Amino acid sequence: MADRCRCLSGRSFLYGMTDGPDGTGKPVRHLNIRRRKPSLMSGTDVMTARTTSEPRTRAFARVIGPFLTFATAVVIYRIQQMGPLLTDFFNNSSVVWITGAMVLLSGLVIIAFHQYWRSPAAVLVSLFGWFLAIRGAVLMVAPGLVLGAGENAMMHIRLVQIGFGVLTLIGLYLTYVGWIARPRIDADADKP
Repeated sequence: MADRCRCLSGRSFLYGMTDGPDGTGKPVRHLNIRRRKPSLMSGTDVMTARTTSEPRTRAFARVIGPFLTFATAVVIYRIQQMGPLLTDFFNNSSVVWITGAMVLLSGLVIIAFHQYWRSPAAVLVSLFGWFLAIRGAVLMVAPGLVLGAGENAMMHIRLVQIGFGVLTLIGLYLTYVGWIARPRIDADADKP
C-alpha cells in the first residue's frame, strides 16, 4: 500500500509498496524528492525551524512595517520641525533615559523571538531588532552621541529625507510581506 507524504518543501509524493493487479507489491518511485545537504539538525528540527520562521517573520513585519512606514513618512513631511523637536527631547534627561530603556527592550524582544536570516524580510526584521537594541543602549549610556549625530544630520536635510525615504520603502515592503503577500507554505502546498 502506498502512502502520501509531504517533504520539507511542501510537495507531496508517494512512498512504500503498491498492490499490482497480480497482488505483488512494486516499489513506488520518489519523483518529487529533492536531495538536501546534510544538516546538523535532525529532520524534525529542520521542519520546526522552517514552519515557525515564516509566521514569526510575517507577524513582526505586520507590526514593524506600518510603524516604519508611518513614522518615517512623518519625519520626511515634518523635516523642518525635527531640529527643534530633537533639542526639546534631549533637554529632559529622564525622558531620554526612559525612551532608551523602552527602545532597548523592544529591540531585545525582536532579537529574542526572531533569530531568522533566510529571507529578505527576515533579515530586515532581525536587523531592525539589533538596530533598536543598540540605539536604546546608546541613548541610555551616551545620549550626547545621538544628539550630536542628529544635529549634524539636520545640516544635510536632503540626505536625511533620502535616508528616511529608503526606510519608508522598507516599511512598505514589510507591510506587504506581513499583510498582503501569500505565505510560501500555502503556495507550495497548492502545487501538485
